[in-house]
Amino acid sequence: MGSGGAAPLPKERFFRIAFPEKPGALRRFLDTISDHYNISLFHYRSSGDLIGGVFLGVAPMEDGDVDAFKDTIVSELGWQVEDVTADEACDML
Repeated sequence: MGSGGAAPLPKERFFRIAFPEKPGALRRFLDTISDHYNISLFHYRSSGDLIGGVFLGVAPMEDGDVDAFKDTIVSELGWQVEDVTADEACDML
């Protein structure tokens, strides 16, 4: 018996992003990456602080694209980003 949910996407990568809690942040994020990457999962968690958390899935993504994606988030938006694909919890998705 399966564990439920959708089948995993091939070459899907997962990221944790420190997402600012301010007007226009989502629009700025989408404008920056939407022409280059396919968002397969987006989970936003507000902590009530100035920075919220986003758990993001991107697919398909080749290994060589990971550094370019992270560089884009850091250089164009100035936000922290971490590739968490190898985390044990991601295996459960």
